[in-house]
Amino acid sequence: MAVSACATRPYNAALETTSPVAAYTFANRLPRNSPKLFVVLTFSGGGTRAAAFTLGVLEKLAATKIIVAGESRRLLDEVDVITAVSGGSYTAAYFGLFEDRVFSDFPERFLYRDVHADMITALLSPTQLGKMASSRFNRTDGAA
Repeated sequence: MAVSACATRPYNAALETTSPVAAYTFANRLPRNSPKLFVVLTFSGGGTRAAAFTLGVLEKLAATKIIVAGESRRLLDEVDVITAVSGGSYTAAYFGLFEDRVFSDFPERFLYRDVHADMITALLSPTQLGKMASSRFNRTDGAA
């Protein structure tokens, strides 16, 4: 235990080089959808309930048809930005990474999963004890 508590790992290591073309900026990361519409979603926290609620919002936006430049599109396809905190972040991140797979995968992989039991199991794992002893370990690490 004493030896494992001395172990550290880098957090957010400094970038060696940067490029304005590849920079993670608002202008570089906007989706390529209609410039006539700017849609921003803001998802709040509240644990699994917030994640479920925001999934419902995405489902409704996917089911809502609009006409843009004479073309029928889903309102969800016009979303430019999603901001989120806490429980809403799980849905936002999943949608950001996997897009429409959020509707088929996310409920089973997160909403209906016993996340608390998974966290307790991880906390009791001998391989996690060294990480948890670190002063840099926080509840986000536990959730990850």
